[in-house]
Amino acid sequence: MPSFAQSPLARLVHALVLTGAFSAATGFAATNDLRVWRNPYGKVDFTRDLQLLAQMHDHVAANTVGITAYDKAGYNVMPLMTYSGVPELSYAIGYRLWAPEDYLAPTFLRRLSNIKVFLPNAEEVGHGALHATSPFLTEYIEFIAPGAPRSLNRKQYSTEQELGALISSLGGFPIMAHPWYEPTRYEIYTNFKGMEVYSAFAAVKRREADPYYTTVDRNAVLLTKWDAVLRLRPETIGIAVNDHFGPDAKLPRTFDDIKDSGKIVVYARAATLAAYREALERGAVLAVNDRGTATKNKYPRLSRVTVAGTTLTVALSVTGAKVLWLVDGKAVGDGLSYDFGTAPVGSRFVRAEVYAKDGSVVYTQAFALRPIRDVDGDYDVDAHDQAICQTLAGVASPRQEHLDACRDW
Repeated sequence: MPSFAQSPLARLVHALVLTGAFSAATGFAATNDLRVWRNPYGKVDFTRDLQLLAQMHDHVAANTVGITAYDKAGYNVMPLMTYSGVPELSYAIGYRLWAPEDYLAPTFLRRLSNIKVFLPNAEEVGHGALHATSPFLTEYIEFIAPGAPRSLNRKQYSTEQELGALISSLGGFPIMAHPWYEPTRYEIYTNFKGMEVYSAFAAVKRREADPYYTTVDRNAVLLTKWDAVLRLRPETIGIAVNDHFGPDAKLPRTFDDIKDSGKIVVYARAATLAAYREALERGAVLAVNDRGTATKNKYPRLSRVTVAGTTLTVALSVTGAKVLWLVDGKAVGDGLSYDFGTAPVGSRFVRAEVYAKDGSVVYTQAFALRPIRDVDGDYDVDAHDQAICQTLAGVASPRQEHLDACRDW
């Protein structure tokens, strides 16, 4: 086998240095040479996959009136959830609402028209500022004050970091619930796989003139925090939720646009819990602020996503919607396509916001960016990336992202 200095890879690096396209001293590309290394919609079959309408955070529990309202509103996926995990709080239950047949009568389940998947879930309230929901978790977990003796018979946590790690270790998918609080501590968010980026709760409270929600737009805070977290962990899933204000909420008619406004659409292979989770994990999700009044669920969906060279293009299910592109949280352009080759050097992600005529907003997940030849994922190009490419020939099952990056060498 020829030495690295004699390899085509080394000759290419030498040529890039001579032309100024690559700096051997710093290891960074001198030009903005980026690629999409994670396309959340890359595995979606837009002609066959189901578009499951889902709720991820509402406190309906096993209430048949609330579940029926969601069924009539067209939902396919519904959580069985309420507050959980703090025994001294009267409103927090001390068990999991699972399985559905243990809490819902067979005759009721047979009457449902649209709900195909029930989701184990709860809001783990704790005593800190950060709450979390725990979709897919079927074991009961419990907050315990720091330093207090722990029970050998219970799964317990004391900190936000422990909470996220515990949910994951037991098979759940930890999601930060309404993280609009201060102080901002983004480092604790890395134990979570998702976060809420729109909440009907905040929208209702703002319209009700609650000072906490009028002095600062808490939904705007959620988006700002999501962008900050995406810089650290661009695969963090953003979701929109109802949180007490779903289709069964008792609100004045003037709140019809906010009622049942927080939801997600998941592009899944089938209407099963396993298929839903698989799609959620890879980010095949749209977060929706649905501002329809007389008629809901008229917001745009993606009907195609393509990446060609440095151009991202989306096709939408409706005409007349406006697409805004954001790089690292800052607006950079509009239209159905965006050339991320024009993004600032060092950019980490692109996402899109789709604005409908009725005021609805649809948020795509983040398209993660890296320098073309960044193999190890540290956002620079150096000798370590070269070494990985050099040794790939001897790796039985190399990771696809390594193959993609080395191919660009």
